[in-house]
Amino acid sequence: MGSCGTTDPCLNSRRRPATLNSLDDKATEWRLYPNPSRGLLYLEAQERLVADTPIQLRVYNAVGQVVYQAEYRGAQADQIILELEHQTPGLYLLQIEMADQLQVKKFVVE
Repeated sequence: MGSCGTTDPCLNSRRRPATLNSLDDKATEWRLYPNPSRGLLYLEAQERLVADTPIQLRVYNAVGQVVYQAEYRGAQADQIILELEHQTPGLYLLQIEMADQLQVKKFVVE
């Protein structure tokens, strides 16, 4: 992964900065459970999503490697099942990117 430089397009990104929880009152709330997990997790949007809205998911391990990624459309994302049973026990980060929202949820695989 590269870093942002003075000429890098990430400086001009419209994306809001990520936090470990929701970004602001207007951001879609997501529920990730159970946490900790044995590797089978459920991700649910807490509100109805627009059908064609693309949703990108990426799971990072503790050293920053992408160990899972997928794209869904809003209508498919009422409940998403993440099957991560094959992952090494430890701390992981789930990045949820939708429209101009970027959220990060942390979870533990036992």
